[in-house]
Amino acid sequence: MFDGDCASLMPQRYRAPLMARLAVIRPSRATANATSDRDERTQTRSRPHQRTARLDGCGAPDAGVAERSYPGRMAGRERNRVVAVIIAVVVVALAVYGPVALLAPLPSTTGKTAQLASESASTTPPVLPAAGSSGVTLSADEVPLAGGSSDALPMAAIAKVITALVVLDQAPLQPGRAGPAIPVTADDYASYAKFQAQGTRAIRVVTGDSWSEREALQAMLIASSNNHAEMVARWAFGSLDNYLTAAQAWLAENGLASVVVVDPTGLSDQSVASGSDLAQISALAMADPFIAETVTTGQVVTTRGGVFDNTISYQAASGVIGISRSYTDEAGVCLLFAVPVTVDASTSAEGDAASQQVTVYGAIVGEPSYDDLDADFTALVASLPGAIGEHVLLAKGAVVGTYSTPWGSTANAVARDGISVLGFSSSPDAAPVVVLDPVATASKGTRVGTFTISGPATTDPESTASGADSGADGGSADTASDQVVTLVLDRAITDPGPLWRLSSPGVVIPAMIGSISGSG
Repeated sequence: MFDGDCASLMPQRYRAPLMARLAVIRPSRATANATSDRDERTQTRSRPHQRTARLDGCGAPDAGVAERSYPGRMAGRERNRVVAVIIAVVVVALAVYGPVALLAPLPSTTGKTAQLASESASTTPPVLPAAGSSGVTLSADEVPLAGGSSDALPMAAIAKVITALVVLDQAPLQPGRAGPAIPVTADDYASYAKFQAQGTRAIRVVTGDSWSEREALQAMLIASSNNHAEMVARWAFGSLDNYLTAAQAWLAENGLASVVVVDPTGLSDQSVASGSDLAQISALAMADPFIAETVTTGQVVTTRGGVFDNTISYQAASGVIGISRSYTDEAGVCLLFAVPVTVDASTSAEGDAASQQVTVYGAIVGEPSYDDLDADFTALVASLPGAIGEHVLLAKGAVVGTYSTPWGSTANAVARDGISVLGFSSSPDAAPVVVLDPVATASKGTRVGTFTISGPATTDPESTASGADSGADGGSADTASDQVVTLVLDRAITDPGPLWRLSSPGVVIPAMIGSISGSG
């Protein structure tokens, strides 16, 4: 409704007719206002949810009502806006996280090494001589068993074997080749004359002549020629002093702490070593193809017609290889040897009865006489089969490692093959190296790692084959080698499914980030 106040706002030409018309038809102002208030209250009660501001006579909101309703309306709008934002964020997050969680790579699980148990055959210690110093081993990498004195004693012509090893390290011989020519110098002839006058072993040389490296080393090793020992040392290193320096460096490099050489011949009682270190020298010598061939040669004929016989052989009819056999007043009788031994193993890594032939490398120094050497060596050889036993380090199917995933899937890393090594009763246990690969999901039988052990022998051919399959040398039965067994899963590790993926953002998201950055 319009009143006079509203009419005052109109143009003059409309105001007069309107005012006349209003005077006729409208009730009194008080009555109209009362009626208007009553209608407004009725509408408010009938529609309480519509809180509309009351209008004054000109159609404008009543100021008091507007002031009372506006803050409530604004608060409601803010709540609605916040709820809408939250819903939008949740929808966007689900739209992004859902596909990521379902498609992201799973985190890899690192395996844990299980407690391993080994089985050893019952053995007795080898019978080593009480006199002098002695030692036996199955390889140059194994700690030898020692007998007698632990002191370093004079080693006589065993020093010539060290000379050969050091010279061959400096000037290797190709298999079947004669090697370079060694000219005979005035110093070399003087050495020959000196040892000839002393009554020690010497093979004649002539100044201006030459010997091949092969012939000179053969003369030194199997004929025990002292002058040839000095000749090859001078030739390879320029002087005897330079040779001695090189020899001590080579000995230190090979961990032979007790060995001291002051001459290439071993005639000096200051060239000394312990029996256990000399046992390792024996194994090192037989690992060299040239030395192994030479010490089993019965006779050598040089290109100039010279002939010399093998003077170091010992019990060859019994299969014993004499690497060096000699005597001096200071050193007594000394022997460096290799002997084959057949070991009856009660149980192999595969659970089968088996037997194996191994080579025992050894040294005996300081025996009072050859008779004493014969008696002690016979007792030692007789005791060796019972002193060497099979150690089952890993049975086929043995649990080597375990896997446990964040989603509760578990599996074991088991040995695909068995592995055994041979050793003496008191030999220290070899330390295995276990490598377990990280695994996310994998089927049963999947390769997940390796078990590696260094040992002198294996009685399980399959373990050698698996080692070759893994890139390791299988090795022969009587040589030190790395034996490698492949580890496989005994059951599958499967995907946990969408429910776990969606409910585990703390695991899935870091795995996804890691795969993107390359660290996972």
